[in-house]
Amino acid sequence: MSDAETDSLSPISFTYESAGHGWARVWISDRQTTYFMDPSYVPSDPLFCLMAAVLKVLTYSDEAECTWFYEPAKDRWLLVRDGDQLHITIRRVRDRFSYPNLPPELGEVKFSTTCDLWKFAHKVRLAVSRLEPVAERYYDPTPVKGTAEYRALCTFLDEHKEAQHPPSRKSRKR
Repeated sequence: MSDAETDSLSPISFTYESAGHGWARVWISDRQTTYFMDPSYVPSDPLFCLMAAVLKVLTYSDEAECTWFYEPAKDRWLLVRDGDQLHITIRRVRDRFSYPNLPPELGEVKFSTTCDLWKFAHKVRLAVSRLEPVAERYYDPTPVKGTAEYRALCTFLDEHKEAQHPPSRKSRKR
């Protein structure tokens, strides 16, 4: 991707923190729009689902989805890769129980941006790495750090970084 293409992409920030009692607090922003989410870990770990979707678009698919659940709403993430660009669309379905099989293109768009794929993937990796054990019995968010998907994401990002910045001849001779 050229410098001009990179400069035209939205900057992306992504913050994920455990809120305790099986919930998380999440912010995603492209400096124009900031969207706050407070997904539940029931029925699935939201950060794991997003990480798996990011890994899918990095490795073998141009498109991936994941769903974050609330009570009773849900957010449907659609990630679409175009080279080194990632288009993110998050749609809110207010009542997932009344409309369990709503087509992906329906729902209220709450966030949409195009950003650098690698930067967003790094931010998701960073969010996982920063998870801390919670001093409660209900739910510990840290097991995602031990998954094969997390290890694969780390390896893939490290290999990409190394390919972008190969070691100099001088450092290889040592």
